[in-house]
Amino acid sequence: MNRWMAAGSTRAMNAMSTSRSARSPWLIDPTATSAQRIQHGVAAQLRDWGERRRFEEASGADKLPRTGEARIGRQRVHELVEARRVNGVPEMSVPTFVKLCDDYAIAGDLGGNALYRLASAFAHGMQWTLLVSKSEPPPDATSATEPGPRRVSASDTLSAGVTNCAVRTFEAAVVDFEHYAGAEKR
Repeated sequence: MNRWMAAGSTRAMNAMSTSRSARSPWLIDPTATSAQRIQHGVAAQLRDWGERRRFEEASGADKLPRTGEARIGRQRVHELVEARRVNGVPEMSVPTFVKLCDDYAIAGDLGGNALYRLASAFAHGMQWTLLVSKSEPPPDATSATEPGPRRVSASDTLSAGVTNCAVRTFEAAVVDFEHYAGAEKR
């Protein structure tokens, strides 16, 4: 993480790190029953293969020849839905990243929902983040107040805060996973 911070690349990774870390407790919630964890895992796998299916259809990869046992995303989704039905696993959807972050992200008074939205907005270059950014004249400007181009960057303090929340959420997810893995060994 320190390398990322030194390189200034944390803003783009915060939304992804926070959302993935927030998904982990949902998948391996130690208070969930085995049946609930299976249900969560199937829902997460269906979401993943659904994205694969959409990519394959958009890129034309679903029309490429297959060899051996290779299957396209659409086939994998169909097989898993059928296995879910046969085994009586109730259908459910993976909560949205915003909902997961709202429930699990460690964001202090800001809240997980706001943390995810801010980190995502920075990562995707949303214009409104300029409200929480800083604007500086280029080094060769003769006056800081003259009109002209400006270098716009995120507030270092805000970026550090968002990064800290993302790291804390990730650390909590790792602790939950270690707890879950340890419980499974017993």
